[in-house]
Amino acid sequence: AILLAHRFFGVCPQNEERLHVLEDDALEVVASGRLPPGTTALLVDIDFLRSGASGPGSTSSFESDAFWMAVWHALAPLAVVAVNGIGASPRRIDDLARIAIAAATKV
Repeated sequence: AILLAHRFFGVCPQNEERLHVLEDDALEVVASGRLPPGTTALLVDIDFLRSGASGPGSTSSFESDAFWMAVWHALAPLAVVAVNGIGASPRRIDDLARIAIAAATKV
């Protein structure tokens, strides 16, 4: 995703004062409190939502209320979260959205 942003949109994190790109495991970054303060956008690529796929973080962790509560607490007001769920079933996307939205209402 980082290479595509550079290639197609000219985004170059090294030259952008307000842009910080972190390529890492979202579960680990959020759980460890390493999400930079004031983060206004979080892009998460989660291949394990695809049928039969699994990643290093368990799906149940990413689809947990605790993970999403930590995300909403860490982000700046009016921040956005984009989740790449390409390849996932509509049901999985809907389930994930419900969990994330429910957690947001508790913050």
